Amino acid sequence: MKDNRPTARRLSRPTSPRGGCPDEDTKAPRRALQGAELRSVAPRPLEALTNRRTLAEIASEYAVHPNQVSTWKKQALEGLPSLFAHKPDRERREAEELQAELYRQIGQLKVELDWLEKKVGRVG
Repeated sequence: MKDNRPTARRLSRPTSPRGGCPDEDTKAPRRALQGAELRSVAPRPLEALTNRRTLAEIASEYAVHPNQVSTWKKQALEGLPSLFAHKPDRERREAEELQAELYRQIGQLKVELDWLEKKVGRVG
């Protein structure tokens, strides 16, 4: 008597030339977030910092792995002190940029003045 139960078949899946997942070659390249996407991503680490909800709840809301949420939280905690600690550095950098721009303008004006003096010298 023949057994009519379905038998388990091993499905053969093509592999990529690199030996990984077959979909690896067809993956779209990662792109940078822009505009509204970026604004929607910004509250995520802040939400994890408040501890009002669990990491799993936040992860399920944003359709990411809970490890990603904990990574966001860790990065936010590491980066927050630098936002407030380097204010003198920021002011110094802005002053240096202003000084460099002013020196550039002075140089340009000097070149223009020399050119005008040369032209006027030929005419007169």
